[in-house]
Amino acid sequence: MDRVYESGAAATPPSPPASPSIGYPTAGNPSTPTPATKPGPYLFYQLVEEIREVITSAGLTPDHTDLTQLRQAIQRLILGGDYKASVRVATTASITLSGEQTIDGVAIVAGDRVLVKDQAAGAENGIYVTAAGAWSRDEDANSAGDLTSGVLVPVESGTANADTIWMLVTDGAITIGTTALTWQIKSGDASTTRKGQVQLATSAEVADGTDAQKAVSPATLLSGLLGAGGNSGDDYITIPYRDKTTGVRRNLIIQRVGVLTNTSADAAFTFPIAFPTGILKTFASLNIGTGANYTVGAAGTSLSGGIAFTYVGSTGARIAANVNVFVIGH
Repeated sequence: MDRVYESGAAATPPSPPASPSIGYPTAGNPSTPTPATKPGPYLFYQLVEEIREVITSAGLTPDHTDLTQLRQAIQRLILGGDYKASVRVATTASITLSGEQTIDGVAIVAGDRVLVKDQAAGAENGIYVTAAGAWSRDEDANSAGDLTSGVLVPVESGTANADTIWMLVTDGAITIGTTALTWQIKSGDASTTRKGQVQLATSAEVADGTDAQKAVSPATLLSGLLGAGGNSGDDYITIPYRDKTTGVRRNLIIQRVGVLTNTSADAAFTFPIAFPTGILKTFASLNIGTGANYTVGAAGTSLSGGIAFTYVGSTGARIAANVNVFVIGH
């Protein structure tokens, strides 16, 4: 769209009519006689300039040979970016630019629009329309100015690339068919092989340790490893590891229990959580003066508690005392 007319164009814009007729156009009435509404040059001037303003505001250069510019401009302004029309699929590897084929798990047919981004020769990358024979670059991506750094292309389908958006990150002047075009994902799910958007895991998902698609914040990581009570009172912490022999994921669990021993019998207690597999080590810390002796009984058969604990004074008699018992297991 541009200021192009058959003939009689001027170098300066027309002036508004001195006595404008404001309202809706009419066909006139010859019998009255009432003349039909006369549009005049200023009406055409308003229409063309309004449309040109939309086109230039979207970053496009007005071109009277391109009848898609208004649509492109509206798309860009609505989406808030330098967007191209979506493609059906995007490539995941270098391909032959001809014929119907399967790309990213999608069987494409003649007429489909494809983002080609992985060619061995980067100058072959771009936006194509498929065909039974040789493909051609689509009309909005085949000439100077059609593809500039920052242009965005949404992808509709595909096993890996469905619902993603790709950005052209090649800087500087671009000559279609000569300049190597590099595309980078702008929006979409991240993986171990590409950048993208991620969802944050919950502390429960951190503790479960099976979701490979979510990211972990420092706070969630700590919450997932710690028990409900933090670092005070009876509590526990879990440290994930993988068995080097079997490859099975396990948790090393460290638990703390406050125990009040007494003078008549061994003290028994229950762990904050049960050990899934076994108990590896039990030890204690006394909250009284120095010179005391203590003994810790066998772990027993219960993984949820029941360890016998005795505090014995210098005379050999049982003494009541507050003791911190730490148990390591898995």
